[in-house]
Amino acid sequence: MDPIPLIRRAAFQHCTSTLDGFGFNADRILTRAGISMWQHGKPDEMVPFHDMLRALDIGAKTTGVSSFGLVAADRNPMHFGAFGKFVARSVSLFDACRNATRLVNLVNTSSHMWLRQASDGIFICRDRPPGWQMEHYVLRHMVGLVQLAAGSNWRPSRVCLGSPQTNGLNDSKIFADTIFHVGQPVLAVAVSRHLLSTNLKTGSGFTAGASEKSLRETSAADDFVASVRRIVEGILSDQYPSIEKISEVAGISKRTLQRELAKEGVIYRDLVGQVRFKKACLLLVESDMSLSEIAHEIGYASDTQFVRAFRGWAGITPGIHRAQTHPR
Repeated sequence: MDPIPLIRRAAFQHCTSTLDGFGFNADRILTRAGISMWQHGKPDEMVPFHDMLRALDIGAKTTGVSSFGLVAADRNPMHFGAFGKFVARSVSLFDACRNATRLVNLVNTSSHMWLRQASDGIFICRDRPPGWQMEHYVLRHMVGLVQLAAGSNWRPSRVCLGSPQTNGLNDSKIFADTIFHVGQPVLAVAVSRHLLSTNLKTGSGFTAGASEKSLRETSAADDFVASVRRIVEGILSDQYPSIEKISEVAGISKRTLQRELAKEGVIYRDLVGQVRFKKACLLLVESDMSLSEIAHEIGYASDTQFVRAFRGWAGITPGIHRAQTHPR
């Protein structure tokens, strides 16, 4: 079975923060719609792509803003955790475009991007996003990538859309003079050749310093089991990741989830234990969180439960593990 489509939590957080910015309670609205609270957690963690699509549609309906996807992305694309920081290290616009398109498949499992040569420059291309709210969201980030070098006043001259119509994009000042080619098999933004050697603007407020290694460590899943593991990681701090909940979030039946895991010799309970143990070890070594705080972070009601479970995983208590691996 193919991996469950995932996307960085940062994208979902853009959507929910936009809802909150319009004066609505994103937690309450999305919970009522049966969407998990993916905005709580680290931006580099992975969340189900279909929940992002639903959140964009709900945002548009709730706020009455037809271009909600555009508004949700109306920020610098460097707000993407390790991915954004890595792209910010690029020297020129062409270097940034090349890095972004090369590494975007590590950011989520729901898209593919590439560069296409044109007579007067290049096109930044992405396979057609499902739904025009998502298309607006992605398009705004593609424009924002170019603006890192060309400046915030840069406007695209040509855009290819998958949607059969512009759906109000012309009403945005960003696209006021843009020539749109609708009903295309890909989403693409034209970039003039003379801009490609332009250096990225400095003083943008974004800290460069993420390595490709750190990005790969939080990469998207490339198989079904790994994608389930990513979903479990993302939900741990909110609630116990029951198989029923994970099946619901993944958009498949409990029986299908169990069957696909069994094909790989994986028992769901063991998978959850592995995820908890890995995250616990990371927090013990790289943070000063108390045992109670770590217990809550990986879905235990008390530090007593956590200590008992950790001893079963490692044969020692978490306190001893911390002392051995992170001496003070």
